[in-house]
Amino acid sequence: MSLWSLRKALPTAAWIDLTKPQSPLAQVLLSAPFKDESKGQSDEQIDVDILKVWSLLHCAGKPADKTRALYCILQEGGFEKHE
Repeated sequence: MSLWSLRKALPTAAWIDLTKPQSPLAQVLLSAPFKDESKGQSDEQIDVDILKVWSLLHCAGKPADKTRALYCILQEGGFEKHE
């Protein structure tokens, strides 16, 4: 995922900094911790699964709901494929 595709998915004013590559938000999202080395992502890409986990850690919500969402990220196929 690129900054531009993320901005298209998040078109609200809160995410306007995604259009500014030098903004702190863009710099954090384009940093090494948001890349999966095994996928060979470019400097302009953000790993979607890493972004999802980061988002889960920083959003409001019940721990049980966050646990279910994290399981679905980590286990390919989620609850449908794993008992």
